[in-house]
Amino acid sequence: MDFTRFECYSILAFFMIIMMSLIFASAYDLLDPNGNINIKWDITSWTPDGYVAMVTISNLQMYRQIMSPGWTLGWTWAKKEVIWSMVGAEAADEGDCSDFKRNVPHSCDKSPAIVDLLPGVPQNQQVHGCCKGGVLGSSGQDRAV
Repeated sequence: MDFTRFECYSILAFFMIIMMSLIFASAYDLLDPNGNINIKWDITSWTPDGYVAMVTISNLQMYRQIMSPGWTLGWTWAKKEVIWSMVGAEAADEGDCSDFKRNVPHSCDKSPAIVDLLPGVPQNQQVHGCCKGGVLGSSGQDRAV
């Protein structure tokens, strides 16, 4: 079967439109058009080489839960920042910490990916609301949200 160049582009455009609509349809909930996921960060104190921050992720969608494997939060540092320590979550990759010989940071990754801890981790690694394996109940189904 031979297609002209125009027919090939038309077929390709059709499939791209279908794929785009599927991608956007999976993120939109007709029953909750204003639902969202909030990420809030507060700097709780300053240190000589940085700061201590508290990050909170809230699922404010009425019906759509974040199920296993869960959420991942990531960003890219502007400079050569590191994460010295973390509770309630962990960096998925340590990155290149070869510049540090004695006191090794939690993560030296330029673009860290942070994931939730699994349920049942020791109390000294938890903060309020953590450690659900990345699962976030929806606000309409989980009143604790």
